[in-house]
Amino acid sequence: MEKSAFYRAARWAYQPVKQAKSLAVNFNAWTARKAIIERYLKREGFTGLQIGSGSHKRDGWLNSDLPGSGAEIGIDITERLPFQDSSLHSIYGCEVIEHIPKHAVLPFFKEAFRVLRPRGVFRLTTPDLEEICRIILGISNECTIEQISTIWLEDKRLTRDIWANAMFRSWGHQYVWDFESLREIALSAGFSALERKPPQVTGSSFLELKNLETRYGMPPPPFVWATSIIAEAVKP
Repeated sequence: MEKSAFYRAARWAYQPVKQAKSLAVNFNAWTARKAIIERYLKREGFTGLQIGSGSHKRDGWLNSDLPGSGAEIGIDITERLPFQDSSLHSIYGCEVIEHIPKHAVLPFFKEAFRVLRPRGVFRLTTPDLEEICRIILGISNECTIEQISTIWLEDKRLTRDIWANAMFRSWGHQYVWDFESLREIALSAGFSALERKPPQVTGSSFLELKNLETRYGMPPPPFVWATSIIAEAVKP
């Protein structure tokens, strides 16, 4: 049955009310996030932002994920970061940047550079395109498909094609990076260098950056981080 003219008119008239409610919800979320950030930045000592935290919350860090995710604060890293210039000692993201479009990564690196203090450290991990290709071809010195199958529970019949397609297409992956491409992005953002690091080891003086790579448990299988780039950039 066709909806009555009265129903259509009432629904049209409700739109401003609906928009006002949405604006109020967004404003409340914005003010709550602003208050949390201000309280955190007033603390003594280290200040660090973890992006894409999910359930992996870090003590002493401000843990963030997409708005509505239930993290301490909601942050979309494809937008301007809600921090003043030079306000953080560190930013850490474990397996995050592969989930955003390629064109959004340089602006995010620039935002990370902006909000870090001088000598601040940007540490990230992301799947390693070159090592993935070596594993697919069976020429990796670090890892084999048979080893990876011990931590992949989704498919008991793990083959190279299943794993390769998952690395490029599953979990919302949008772009898989190699180290040199990421290094160029870091330099373009203003960092003086991007350096590879082993898991759980930092080249910085911040103790808070040690022992961060724990998503596969502790101690992690010795081969598991071979499939990831782990890197640090320091703001001059």
